Amino acid sequence: TDETTNRASNIQRGIAARLGVQGGDRTLLDIAMRRIFGLLQHAQTVSQNQGYDASTGSSAPVILVERALSVLYQLSVGVTVVHAGRSYTPRLMSSGRLLLESEVIQDLLRNPDAKRFPLLLEPKHGRSRTFLSSTLAKLLFTQIRYPNSSSSASDSDRSGSVIVVGKSADGNLTIQPSDRKSSQKRQGEERFVTYMKPLTDTTQVFLNVLSQRGDLRSNEFKSPLIGLFRDLRGLVNSAGVSREYELVFAWLTPDRIRVLAAAASSWHNDNDVMIPLLKLLSEIVYNRGSRIIFPPLSVGGLVLFKEAANVLISYCETQLRLIYQMRDKQTQSRDQKIASTVNNENTLRDLSMITGANIDPSAPPGNNDPLSMTALREAVMAMGEEMGREAEKNGDNGKTGVITLENGAVGIGYTLDVDAKLMKCARICVVCMNRMLGGRYAQLGTFELYQDNCLIGSRRAVLELALASSPTHVMSFPKMARALVILLNLLADKFVAGIVSLPSPLFARLMACLAEAVASPTNTLSTPAASAIEYIAVFRCKTAASGLTASHTAIPVLNPEHRTRGERIKPKDLIDSAQYFAAHNSAQPGLFGDILVLLLDKLMSTSGESAANNQWTLARPILPLILCAPEAFVKFRTRFLNAQSQSREPTVRKFFDKLFSMLTPAITNNGVTGPNPVHFEAMLRLNDSFTKDLCSFCREIRQ
Repeated sequence: TDETTNRASNIQRGIAARLGVQGGDRTLLDIAMRRIFGLLQHAQTVSQNQGYDASTGSSAPVILVERALSVLYQLSVGVTVVHAGRSYTPRLMSSGRLLLESEVIQDLLRNPDAKRFPLLLEPKHGRSRTFLSSTLAKLLFTQIRYPNSSSSASDSDRSGSVIVVGKSADGNLTIQPSDRKSSQKRQGEERFVTYMKPLTDTTQVFLNVLSQRGDLRSNEFKSPLIGLFRDLRGLVNSAGVSREYELVFAWLTPDRIRVLAAAASSWHNDNDVMIPLLKLLSEIVYNRGSRIIFPPLSVGGLVLFKEAANVLISYCETQLRLIYQMRDKQTQSRDQKIASTVNNENTLRDLSMITGANIDPSAPPGNNDPLSMTALREAVMAMGEEMGREAEKNGDNGKTGVITLENGAVGIGYTLDVDAKLMKCARICVVCMNRMLGGRYAQLGTFELYQDNCLIGSRRAVLELALASSPTHVMSFPKMARALVILLNLLADKFVAGIVSLPSPLFARLMACLAEAVASPTNTLSTPAASAIEYIAVFRCKTAASGLTASHTAIPVLNPEHRTRGERIKPKDLIDSAQYFAAHNSAQPGLFGDILVLLLDKLMSTSGESAANNQWTLARPILPLILCAPEAFVKFRTRFLNAQSQSREPTVRKFFDKLFSMLTPAITNNGVTGPNPVHFEAMLRLNDSFTKDLCSFCREIRQ
C-alpha cells in the first residue's frame, strides 16, 4: 500500500542519514555488498588477531562470514510482492535481480576468483566456499535469464545481433555469428564464459598434467582440486533449468569431466578430496526439476551416464582392492595365531594338566591315545576353526542381525567394518547410483546393446563397496541405510536379474540388509525394502516356473507381477538366474525362510497403529516368499498356533488355515511339503486378493 511504500522510503532515508551518504536504495545496496564482501576478504586477518576457539574451529569473524553468506543467499533467491499503490495491481520483484544492480556484484561476476577471499581457501571453510559459489552462480543465471536486470546492459546488447555457441579445438566455448540466436542469448553466454574463466584455467592445468604424467597425485594439487570441486558443485547446484544445465554440461564435456575420474583414481585414499569430488558428481547427475534434457538425437545422456560410471568404477574398484588386502591380512593373522597355539608345547601341557592326563610331548605321532600330543594339537586346531566360523557367522564386531547368515557370508575374510569416513564416501556413491538410474536421461538398454559394461560394472562396484561391511554395521548408519534401501529397491525393480547374478556372499549380505530395513520401525526403510524383497521373491518364482518349460526358445516373458513396466526378461536370463538361485540356496539355505518369518512376525505381532501405514507393502512379499520357502512357513504355522491361548487357538487356527489353504497346491509336492512350481504362475496372479485377506486377518489378530 501507499503507507507501506512511504514507511520503506522513510527507513531508507533514515539509514542514509545515519551513514552520512546521499542517494537512493542502489547506494545503500552497494554499501551493504561492500561490507559483506569486505568481511569475506579480511576475515582471515581479523580471525588471526582475535580469539579463536580451537575446539570448535570457529571464531567470531568466521561466524559473521557464515551469517553474511546466508543473508546474501537469501537475497539471491528471494521474491517479494511489491504493492505500488492502491491504483496499481501488485507485482513480483526478485531480490536477486535487485542485487544485480550493484556494481560490487557485477565486479564479482566478472572476476569470481576464489583467491580474492583468503579465508575460503582453507579446507575447513570449504562449506562456506561452496555456499558462496552457489550464491554467485544463482546471480549469474538470474542475469542470464533476465539480461536487462543489470545496469551494465548496453544498447548494442539489445540491438538484435545474433550468434551461436560452439566449441574451439581446446574445448572452450566460442561465440560465432548466426541468424538463429538473439542478442540476449549471446550476452548471457558471454557472461558465462567470463564467469568460468578462473575455473577454465585451473582445469586446463590439470589436463596438461594428465597428458604429461597420467595422474594427479601431488600435494601441490590437493588444495586446488578441492577448491575446484567445491566451486563446481555450487555452480551445478544453482543450474535449476535445462538451459542453465546445458551451459554447464557444454563446459564439462568432453574433456574437463575426465578430471573427476583421474582425481578419483589418484586420491582414492584421501577422503578430504574424495568427499567433495563425489558430492560434485552426485550433483552433476541429479535431474532435479527435470533440468537434464537433451535433444531426441543427442547422445548427451549416454555420455553423462558413462562418464559418471567411469568415476564410480575408478574409485570403488581401487578402494575395494585395499579392502581385500586388509581382509587377507586379517585372515593371515588369525591363521598365525591358531598355528602358534598348536605349536606351543607349553599350551598343550596346560591342556593336558586340565584333562588330568600325563602326556609326553615327545610321544610318537602314531600314538592312538585320545589324549596324546597329536590329539591335543588336532583338538586345538578344531577349536580355532570353530572360533573362526563363529566369527564369520557373527561378524567382526560380534553383533548378530535380525536373520542369521551361514558361514562364508560375513566375518573374517569376507567383511571388514570400515570407518565412518569411508562409509560416507560409499554412501555418496550409492546416492550417485540412485540419481543415475532414476534420472531418465539415458536409455540404459543402449549399453547392453553395444556391449558396454559401464552400467554393470558401476552398479556392481558400488554394491560391493557399500556391502563390504557386515549388514548390522552398514545399517547402523541412518543415511547409508536410507540410500542403500532406495538403490536396492530401484535395482530389484529394473535389474532384478543383475542382483541375482551377484556372488552368493554378496547376495546374502544384500538380503540381510533388506531384512534389517524391514525390521526397522521407520516406514521410510521398511517400505522400499519390502518392495525390493517382493521383486526378488517373485522373480525367483518365475525362474522356478520357467524351468518346467520344455523349450527354452520361447518368446521373452513379461513380468507384470514384479512391476518392471513391461521390461522383457530373456529366456536365457531366466535359465541363468535359476542356476544363480540354486547356488544362493546352497550357500544360504534358510535365507528366504528367515525373511518370511520376520515379515509374518511383524505383521501378526505388531500392536497399535505402527504397522497400519505400510501394512499392505509389508504383506505383498508374503505369498512369493511362501512359495520360495514352504518349509519355513509350516514351522511358523506350528509355532504361531501353539503360542495362542486355549480359548483363541481353535478360532485362530480355523481362519489361519482358511486364509492359506489356497496355497496348498503350490507348497505341496506329491504329498510332501515342498515347492510345486507348476502352480506358481496361478498363485502369483492372486497376490492382490491374498494380500487384502492377509491384511484383514492381521488386523483381527492384533485386536
